[in-house]
Amino acid sequence: MSEFRGAYQFSTTEGSIKKTLEKFKDQILRKQDEKIATTSRKELDIFLTKTETTSKMIRNIIVELKRPSINLGKNELDQIKEYMRIVLDEPSCNGNKMQWTFYLIGCKYNQIVEDEIESHKSSGDERDGLVHIMKGGSAKLYVQKWTDIINVNQKSKYSFLQEKLKIELEKLDNYSSQEVTEEIIGSK
Repeated sequence: MSEFRGAYQFSTTEGSIKKTLEKFKDQILRKQDEKIATTSRKELDIFLTKTETTSKMIRNIIVELKRPSINLGKNELDQIKEYMRIVLDEPSCNGNKMQWTFYLIGCKYNQIVEDEIESHKSSGDERDGLVHIMKGGSAKLYVQKWTDIINVNQKSKYSFLQEKLKIELEKLDNYSSQEVTEEIIGSK
């Protein structure tokens, strides 16, 4: 782990926040001499980190996933906000070149979450689902539905693939079925 050029998953549900932050501090930040103060045994679902090679900015993502039967509301918001507070209270996690993005993801949310999202729309953030900002904007919390992630965020990728397939189909229209078969068999 000498260079960190891509995204690296640090934790799944196998480690407490304390253990995860110790690993992050030791392996990514290389601050073995610092101590992690939290004693929290709560677990993070997903923790990803990436260090940009040019700016040396460390971008961190923490994701809390909820099962489809849970309607995201105050309890779930409070849970991820508590995780935010635990992480951001650690001195090792507050460098000038460090950004934190937290996501709470589920199938649906209630009016409380909807009101939080609505109240943050004027923040100037271009992403949907913003519900909380801390540390002068270096830490943000978003709530998103799986349908938003799959249907909206991935739509451009799907559109690209559909367009590419359409072009390939149009090319095939110029050939007879015999020519297409010979092309496939001949290329093996």
